[in-house]
Amino acid sequence: MITDAGLESLATLQQLQHLDLCGCDKIKDAGLASIGALHLLRFLDLRDCAMITDVGLTSITALRKLQHLDLTLCNKITDVGIAGVTKLPQLQYLGLEGCFKITDASLTSVAALHQLRHLDLSSCNKITDEGLVNVATLHTLQILYLRDCTMITNTGLVGFDALHHLLHLDLSGCVKITDVSLVSSVTLHGCWSAKRKHLS
Repeated sequence: MITDAGLESLATLQQLQHLDLCGCDKIKDAGLASIGALHLLRFLDLRDCAMITDVGLTSITALRKLQHLDLTLCNKITDVGIAGVTKLPQLQYLGLEGCFKITDASLTSVAALHQLRHLDLSSCNKITDEGLVNVATLHTLQILYLRDCTMITNTGLVGFDALHHLLHLDLSGCVKITDVSLVSSVTLHGCWSAKRKHLS
């Protein structure tokens, strides 16, 4: 079982580039403070580390080389914590599935990540069409998960015409989106996988 004490000992590994802590649910904000010292880190998986909060995210904003950050099921994270992620200019992957406290305000912050290629917003059910306006400005985006984002409608997808590099779009469980309106409102240039399961 990994705890904050264990992460403190990792702080000496100054050449570390890849750190997977998925499922380490005893880790708290103090542990992330130790990770913040690993300045060469490029990959950080914090999936299901449900104890961490916005305070802990502040600690990892020093990781300016970070390219992959997975916060799936870190359900104490709010818009405040996501705002700090904008200090990670090389970020290409951001996983926010199940972070149900985040709102459209988080997507205003995410829009500043100009190298982002993969964004997972599955089950972030406070996100609305207004927030998707900011997602549509992420012109490098290749993979987008909106699964079970139940507040979004066809209107939110209109600006997706600008996502010329989009390869994969998951809209499964988006109950307010219809096939007929989707076809008429958005053209997905080069999108080889548009998943629309359960749409009517």
